[in-house]
Amino acid sequence: MSNTDYLFATGKIRALENGLLDASVMENLMSTQNVDEAVRILSGHGWPMENAANYDTALKALEKEAFTQFTDAIKDSRYLALATVFNDYHNLKAGLKALVSASDSLTEGFIEPTRLDKAELSEALRDKQFEFLPDDMPKDAAAAYEKLTSTLDGQLCDLLLDRKALEAFIKVSESTENAWIMEYAQKKAAVADLSVALRASRQRLPEDTVLSALAPCDGIHTEELAKAAAKGTEDALRYLKSTPYEALANAFSESHIKFEKDCDDYLTEHLKKAAFVSFGPEPVVAYYFARLLEIRVVRMILVELRVGVLKDVMKERMRALYV
Repeated sequence: MSNTDYLFATGKIRALENGLLDASVMENLMSTQNVDEAVRILSGHGWPMENAANYDTALKALEKEAFTQFTDAIKDSRYLALATVFNDYHNLKAGLKALVSASDSLTEGFIEPTRLDKAELSEALRDKQFEFLPDDMPKDAAAAYEKLTSTLDGQLCDLLLDRKALEAFIKVSESTENAWIMEYAQKKAAVADLSVALRASRQRLPEDTVLSALAPCDGIHTEELAKAAAKGTEDALRYLKSTPYEALANAFSESHIKFEKDCDDYLTEHLKKAAFVSFGPEPVVAYYFARLLEIRVVRMILVELRVGVLKDVMKERMRALYV
């Protein structure tokens, strides 16, 4: 895309940003007594929410709409892959586990958007024709299938493919040669590594298992982190406090809820840097990920209202927003 094209795309995205919900709206949602009241507030802000019963369907439609806005604004396939790579690997995980469990349908757990047609992916997996998958997915699928069939351990399969998804995301970011996007990918991988290592430290998973789940990224020595995590949570935190991610390690020391919130906020802060870009892919990419986070936060609030989570807990989980 040319600079002029990016200027036009950025203008469209800036207009869409005006429709994002701010903190005051989220506060109002959390203050409601039930899902019906929250849905009425969302409807008043232009969200197509007819009633409390269909909110999840409406939110999925909004996610699909966000992807359409993204693809309309930016045509470069390198950037489009940023929006689909994690879903591609999610579907690969779901399909492989369904295959090994002899499920009639491999597509039941699939999500969108994705580069891979559901039926074509299902057929490739059922026939074990992994070579028809794109990029590095053939060898990743083969490795995961071998792991799953030899161990029958779904967690090990998930850990492997989650790492491969992160590595694919980093590779896609590098193909863009865009410093802001490459930095975002590195931060996303780091946050994922922290989460994996700290969960593993509580389970006392073996060092080699932890290491196999960590994606190499800036600021983390994966061998040292895996060794520390295998010894326990205190050792893992001690190592992480010597890295650029000390603040996130401290958040985990306070509570898992705060850790997850601060991880999301850490990534959102990077997205906000796109506000200073006049034209280019940054505002388009930032808006897409910010919109997905906004929808995820709304879904979280609605679920919490439905199950009766305490208001103080809801506020503790509230993420920082893009606007």
